[in-house]
Order: sequence, then structure tokens, then C-alpha cells
Amino acid sequence: MTPFHDDESLDEGRLASHLQFLIDSGVHGVMVIGGSGEYANLTPAERERVVTVTMQTVGKAVPVIVGALATSTREVLDIGLHAQREGATALLVLPPYYIKPSMDGVVLHFEKVARETGLNIIAYNNPGRTGWAITVEQLRTIADVPGVVGLKECDRDVASISLKIAAVGERIAILSGDDDLGFATLLSGSPGAIWASPNLTPRLCLDLYAACQLGDVPAALALHNRLVQVVSAWFIPNHPGPLKEAMALIGRPVGPARLPLARMTSTQRDSLQETFRAYGPIE
Repeated sequence: MTPFHDDESLDEGRLASHLQFLIDSGVHGVMVIGGSGEYANLTPAERERVVTVTMQTVGKAVPVIVGALATSTREVLDIGLHAQREGATALLVLPPYYIKPSMDGVVLHFEKVARETGLNIIAYNNPGRTGWAITVEQLRTIADVPGVVGLKECDRDVASISLKIAAVGERIAILSGDDDLGFATLLSGSPGAIWASPNLTPRLCLDLYAACQLGDVPAALALHNRLVQVVSAWFIPNHPGPLKEAMALIGRPVGPARLPLARMTSTQRDSLQETFRAYGPIE
């Protein structure tokens, strides 16, 4: 999350305290200014400031991934070079969307960002947001780009995810990107995940990950059945606004989401609270 004051200005103090909470909870890394961090709702200067505050807070405690979700290679390089100077570990980079480049252009995009920043690159497949779905064959090509070390996978087709793990999983890490598909993705061979849910319930997510890694399917399934209900209550229109409101409901507010992300309706909020009562504790 990117915390804001009630007037929607950046709340640096709460950003630092939330990052410290996540580290103290045991997360294995953090990612800032991604989709859940409202990359699209931040100015370039604010993005840089979030990265700076993050690195000042986190230091070398855990790896830090920085979202670089622009359509322009130059804009991705701007935030990527700043992240490199501040000491970040990796960048999350989308194939350029809206402008519809060729596959050659996409490869050149990843190559240039990796080469000029020197950072590890995690490609990002999120067809629901971008209209661009990375196929298995395209991923084979992207995985050959020096510096590309992983893929955040938000394909809703679990069979496709399994095919990608089988195709390139020994070369790059295929990471679960959708929280409600984490159980299936991790048990299909994914070595890790980049999720929004740990902002709200880090312990539940860490326990699910550990159970999957240990092959304890009954325990993992029980945890998944709790998590998927919680996710379904906040992963609704105006994301990540509802997740921010969920955090406020349990006493860890990070402020509002910026417009045009609207607030939850009273019906949605009541449903979220009922889910908390049924599937908690939220920890």
C-alpha cells in the first residue's frame, strides 16, 4: 500500500511504520508502487519519494521490488534508475500496454531496462489490466533476456500457469500474482508469490506459503479456504481502495485511495465485516 493522509497527500510516516510492520511480521520481501501501491495515481516525484522512504526504512532487511509500470521505456528507466541509486533489488516491469508494440519491441524494452539499470527484472503478466497476455512461447523469449529473473503471473488460467512453470520454471521464477490462485499456483511448482493480501493479513499468507512449500496439502487447503473468502470480500471494483478500508477496519489504517477510486458502499463494507467475523482472525 501507499499510505495517504485524508487529503490524499503522501503519508511518509505511515509508509515507514507499515513497512516496519510487514518486516516484523516476517515477510520475505516488499514491493512498492505496484498496482496495489497505486502507481497510476502517483506523480513521478511521489514515486521516487516512496522508493526513497522505503529504502531508508527497509535497508537490507529484505529485498525490495519497485513497480515500474509505465508504457514508455524512458519512463520505466526514470523510476528504474532512481530505484537502482537508492539500492532496490529488482523492478516489476509490464510489457508496454496501450501503444501495442511488436514482440520485438517488448523484448527490446526489457533488454534496455535490465541493461541500463543493472537491476533484476520481474516481468508482469496481467492481461486483465493491460489487454496483453504473455503466452508460453512469448515467455520463452522474454526468459532469454539477460536480467529477467522472474514473472509475476496474473493469468486466471491455472493450466496456462502450469505450462509456463514447465517451460521456463528452471530458468526464471514463475511467481503467483493473484492471491486467490496462490494455493493452486504454489502447488503447481511456483517458488513464491507477490500478493496484496499480506498488507492486511501477513501471518495467514506466510502460513499458506509455508504449508505449500512443505507439501502439507490439508493444512494449505484449510488456510486457502480462509484466505480466498477474505480476498473475495475486498478484491472488488476500485482496488486497492477496498483493501485500504479493510485495513482501517482492523485498526491499521493507511488512509484513502485516491480518486477516481471510489469508497466502498455500506453493503460492501458490511459484507467485508461479516467475512472477517466468519473467517478471522485477521492477522
